[in-house]
Amino acid sequence: KKALHILSLSWPIIIDKSSISLSYVWLLGMVASFGEQSIATFDVVKNLERFAFNPAVASAAIITFLVSNALGARDNEGAMANIKKIYLLTFLTVAPVFFLLCFNASYCISFFDPLHKFTDFAALILPPISLLIIFDFTQVFLAAALRGAGDVKTVMWTRFFACAGFFVPVSWILKHMHFTNKALQFGLIYGSFYLTTGIIGLVFLKRIQSRKWQKQNV
Repeated sequence: KKALHILSLSWPIIIDKSSISLSYVWLLGMVASFGEQSIATFDVVKNLERFAFNPAVASAAIITFLVSNALGARDNEGAMANIKKIYLLTFLTVAPVFFLLCFNASYCISFFDPLHKFTDFAALILPPISLLIIFDFTQVFLAAALRGAGDVKTVMWTRFFACAGFFVPVSWILKHMHFTNKALQFGLIYGSFYLTTGIIGLVFLKRIQSRKWQKQNV
C-alpha cells in the first residue's frame, strides 16, 4: 500500500518531466537529418542555454518550498508575493547571460568549434533561441510554484498535451516543408519547442491568476 501511495503521488511528476525530456529527444530527431553541422549546432546551443538556465532551475526548487510553506500556513498572499519576487530576481539573474549569448554568439560558440566548422551556422541560431528561452524559464518557474501548491496534475496535463498535441505535429510539419534556407528551417523547428513552452507558461499563469491552485493542498 505504501508503494502504491508513493506511485500515486509520483506519476504526475514522472509524466510531466518525461513530456519535456522526450520533446528534446524528438527535437534532436527532427534536426538530425540536416547533417553533422545541425547536430553539432543543436548540442552547443542546448549546452549554452542549459548553462545560462542554471539559476532558473535553482529558483524553481526554492519557489516550490516557499509556496508550500506559505500555503501550509494559510498565507495565500505571501505565496503570491514570493512568486513575484523570486521570479523578478531570477529574471534579473538570467537575462544578462542570455543577452550576452545574443550579442557574442560567435565568440561563445568558437570555444566549442576551434576549427570554425559550424560556428557561422550556429551563430545564426543562438541569438533568437536565447531570446525565446524566457518562455521556457517562465514555465519551469511557474510549474514549480504549482507543484508547491500540490497542483501537480495541472502541470502534468498541460505539458503533456502541449508537447504531444502542438510541438510534435508542428515540428514534424516544419521538418517536411521545403526551405531553401536550412538555417531558417532549423531555427523554426527549434523555436517551435520554445513556442510550446510559451503556451505552457500562459496556461500556468492563468491558473495562478485564478487562485484555484491555492486550494489544492487544503
